Amino acid sequence: CEMSEHDWRFFLCEWDDYKRATGVTDQHMLDELWSCMTPDIRRLAFDQGGKTSLDTEDKMVKMIKGLAVSVLHEAVHTVELHEARQLSTESTKAFAARVRGIATNCNLTKKCVCMKEVTFIEETVYNVV
Repeated sequence: CEMSEHDWRFFLCEWDDYKRATGVTDQHMLDELWSCMTPDIRRLAFDQGGKTSLDTEDKMVKMIKGLAVSVLHEAVHTVELHEARQLSTESTKAFAARVRGIATNCNLTKKCVCMKEVTFIEETVYNVV
């Protein structure tokens, strides 16, 4: 039943595209989102109160994430990032994309002196690749 954090972000991107393309809103949107769940996750959601308490997209998305996503500590992702090796059948572009996907789970940000959060994902990907 569980999906990775990376798979979750991909799902959210696909969900946003779907909503925009179809113009789905309100209860119809909630019904569509409910239908996105696997039968096992849908059953768990039903056992925790079902649709009655999930009256907004935000509530339903949070519940689905809690049931479906296996969240790992950032350190686990960081180790995976630095141990990543290009497969013999993998193109450089595919490897870089895979590394970038791992890096997005690592919280590679720092607070700048200007107090803005600055990411250093690209620099890290460059060093790994």
